[in-house]
Amino acid sequence: MLIGVLSTNASPGVSTTAMAMGAVWPSPVVVVDADPSGGDILAAAGAVVEADREHNLLELMRLGRQGQIPQVLESQIAVLPTGVPVVAGLAHPGQAGGVAWTDLAEGLRAVTHRDVLVDLGRWGCHPHPHRCCGHVICCCWWCALSCEGCAGRSGSCR
Repeated sequence: MLIGVLSTNASPGVSTTAMAMGAVWPSPVVVVDADPSGGDILAAAGAVVEADREHNLLELMRLGRQGQIPQVLESQIAVLPTGVPVVAGLAHPGQAGGVAWTDLAEGLRAVTHRDVLVDLGRWGCHPHPHRCCGHVICCCWWCALSCEGCAGRSGSCR
């Protein structure tokens, strides 16, 4: 099952929410940091880790070309001190253009041996989350505490 977690415009908390969900998920799970603004799952978990150049979203895409993401996913997972398995995200926003976002979403949706919680970052900051939303089973919106923060978002993923 592929579940997307994202926020409206400038609402923080997506990475923390994805990590909290991963920590209590009732079945095998992985949290994938696919925030096009740059990954902060490691920071959200309180992990002090140097950027892993061999195990991350870009490497998952490189190894997973031609529909192989489900087969190579395990090789890109790091287990944080909190026990949550994660795939580290982009080191900076400039790398977002190197990700085939639709292929990523299709590949993650094809994973059958664990559920996938994907941190998609902020809606509206980059066009990339829009390409993933059509492939998720469920989108969890993290919103500001106002109606304006969520206005018009529910129909955006259809």
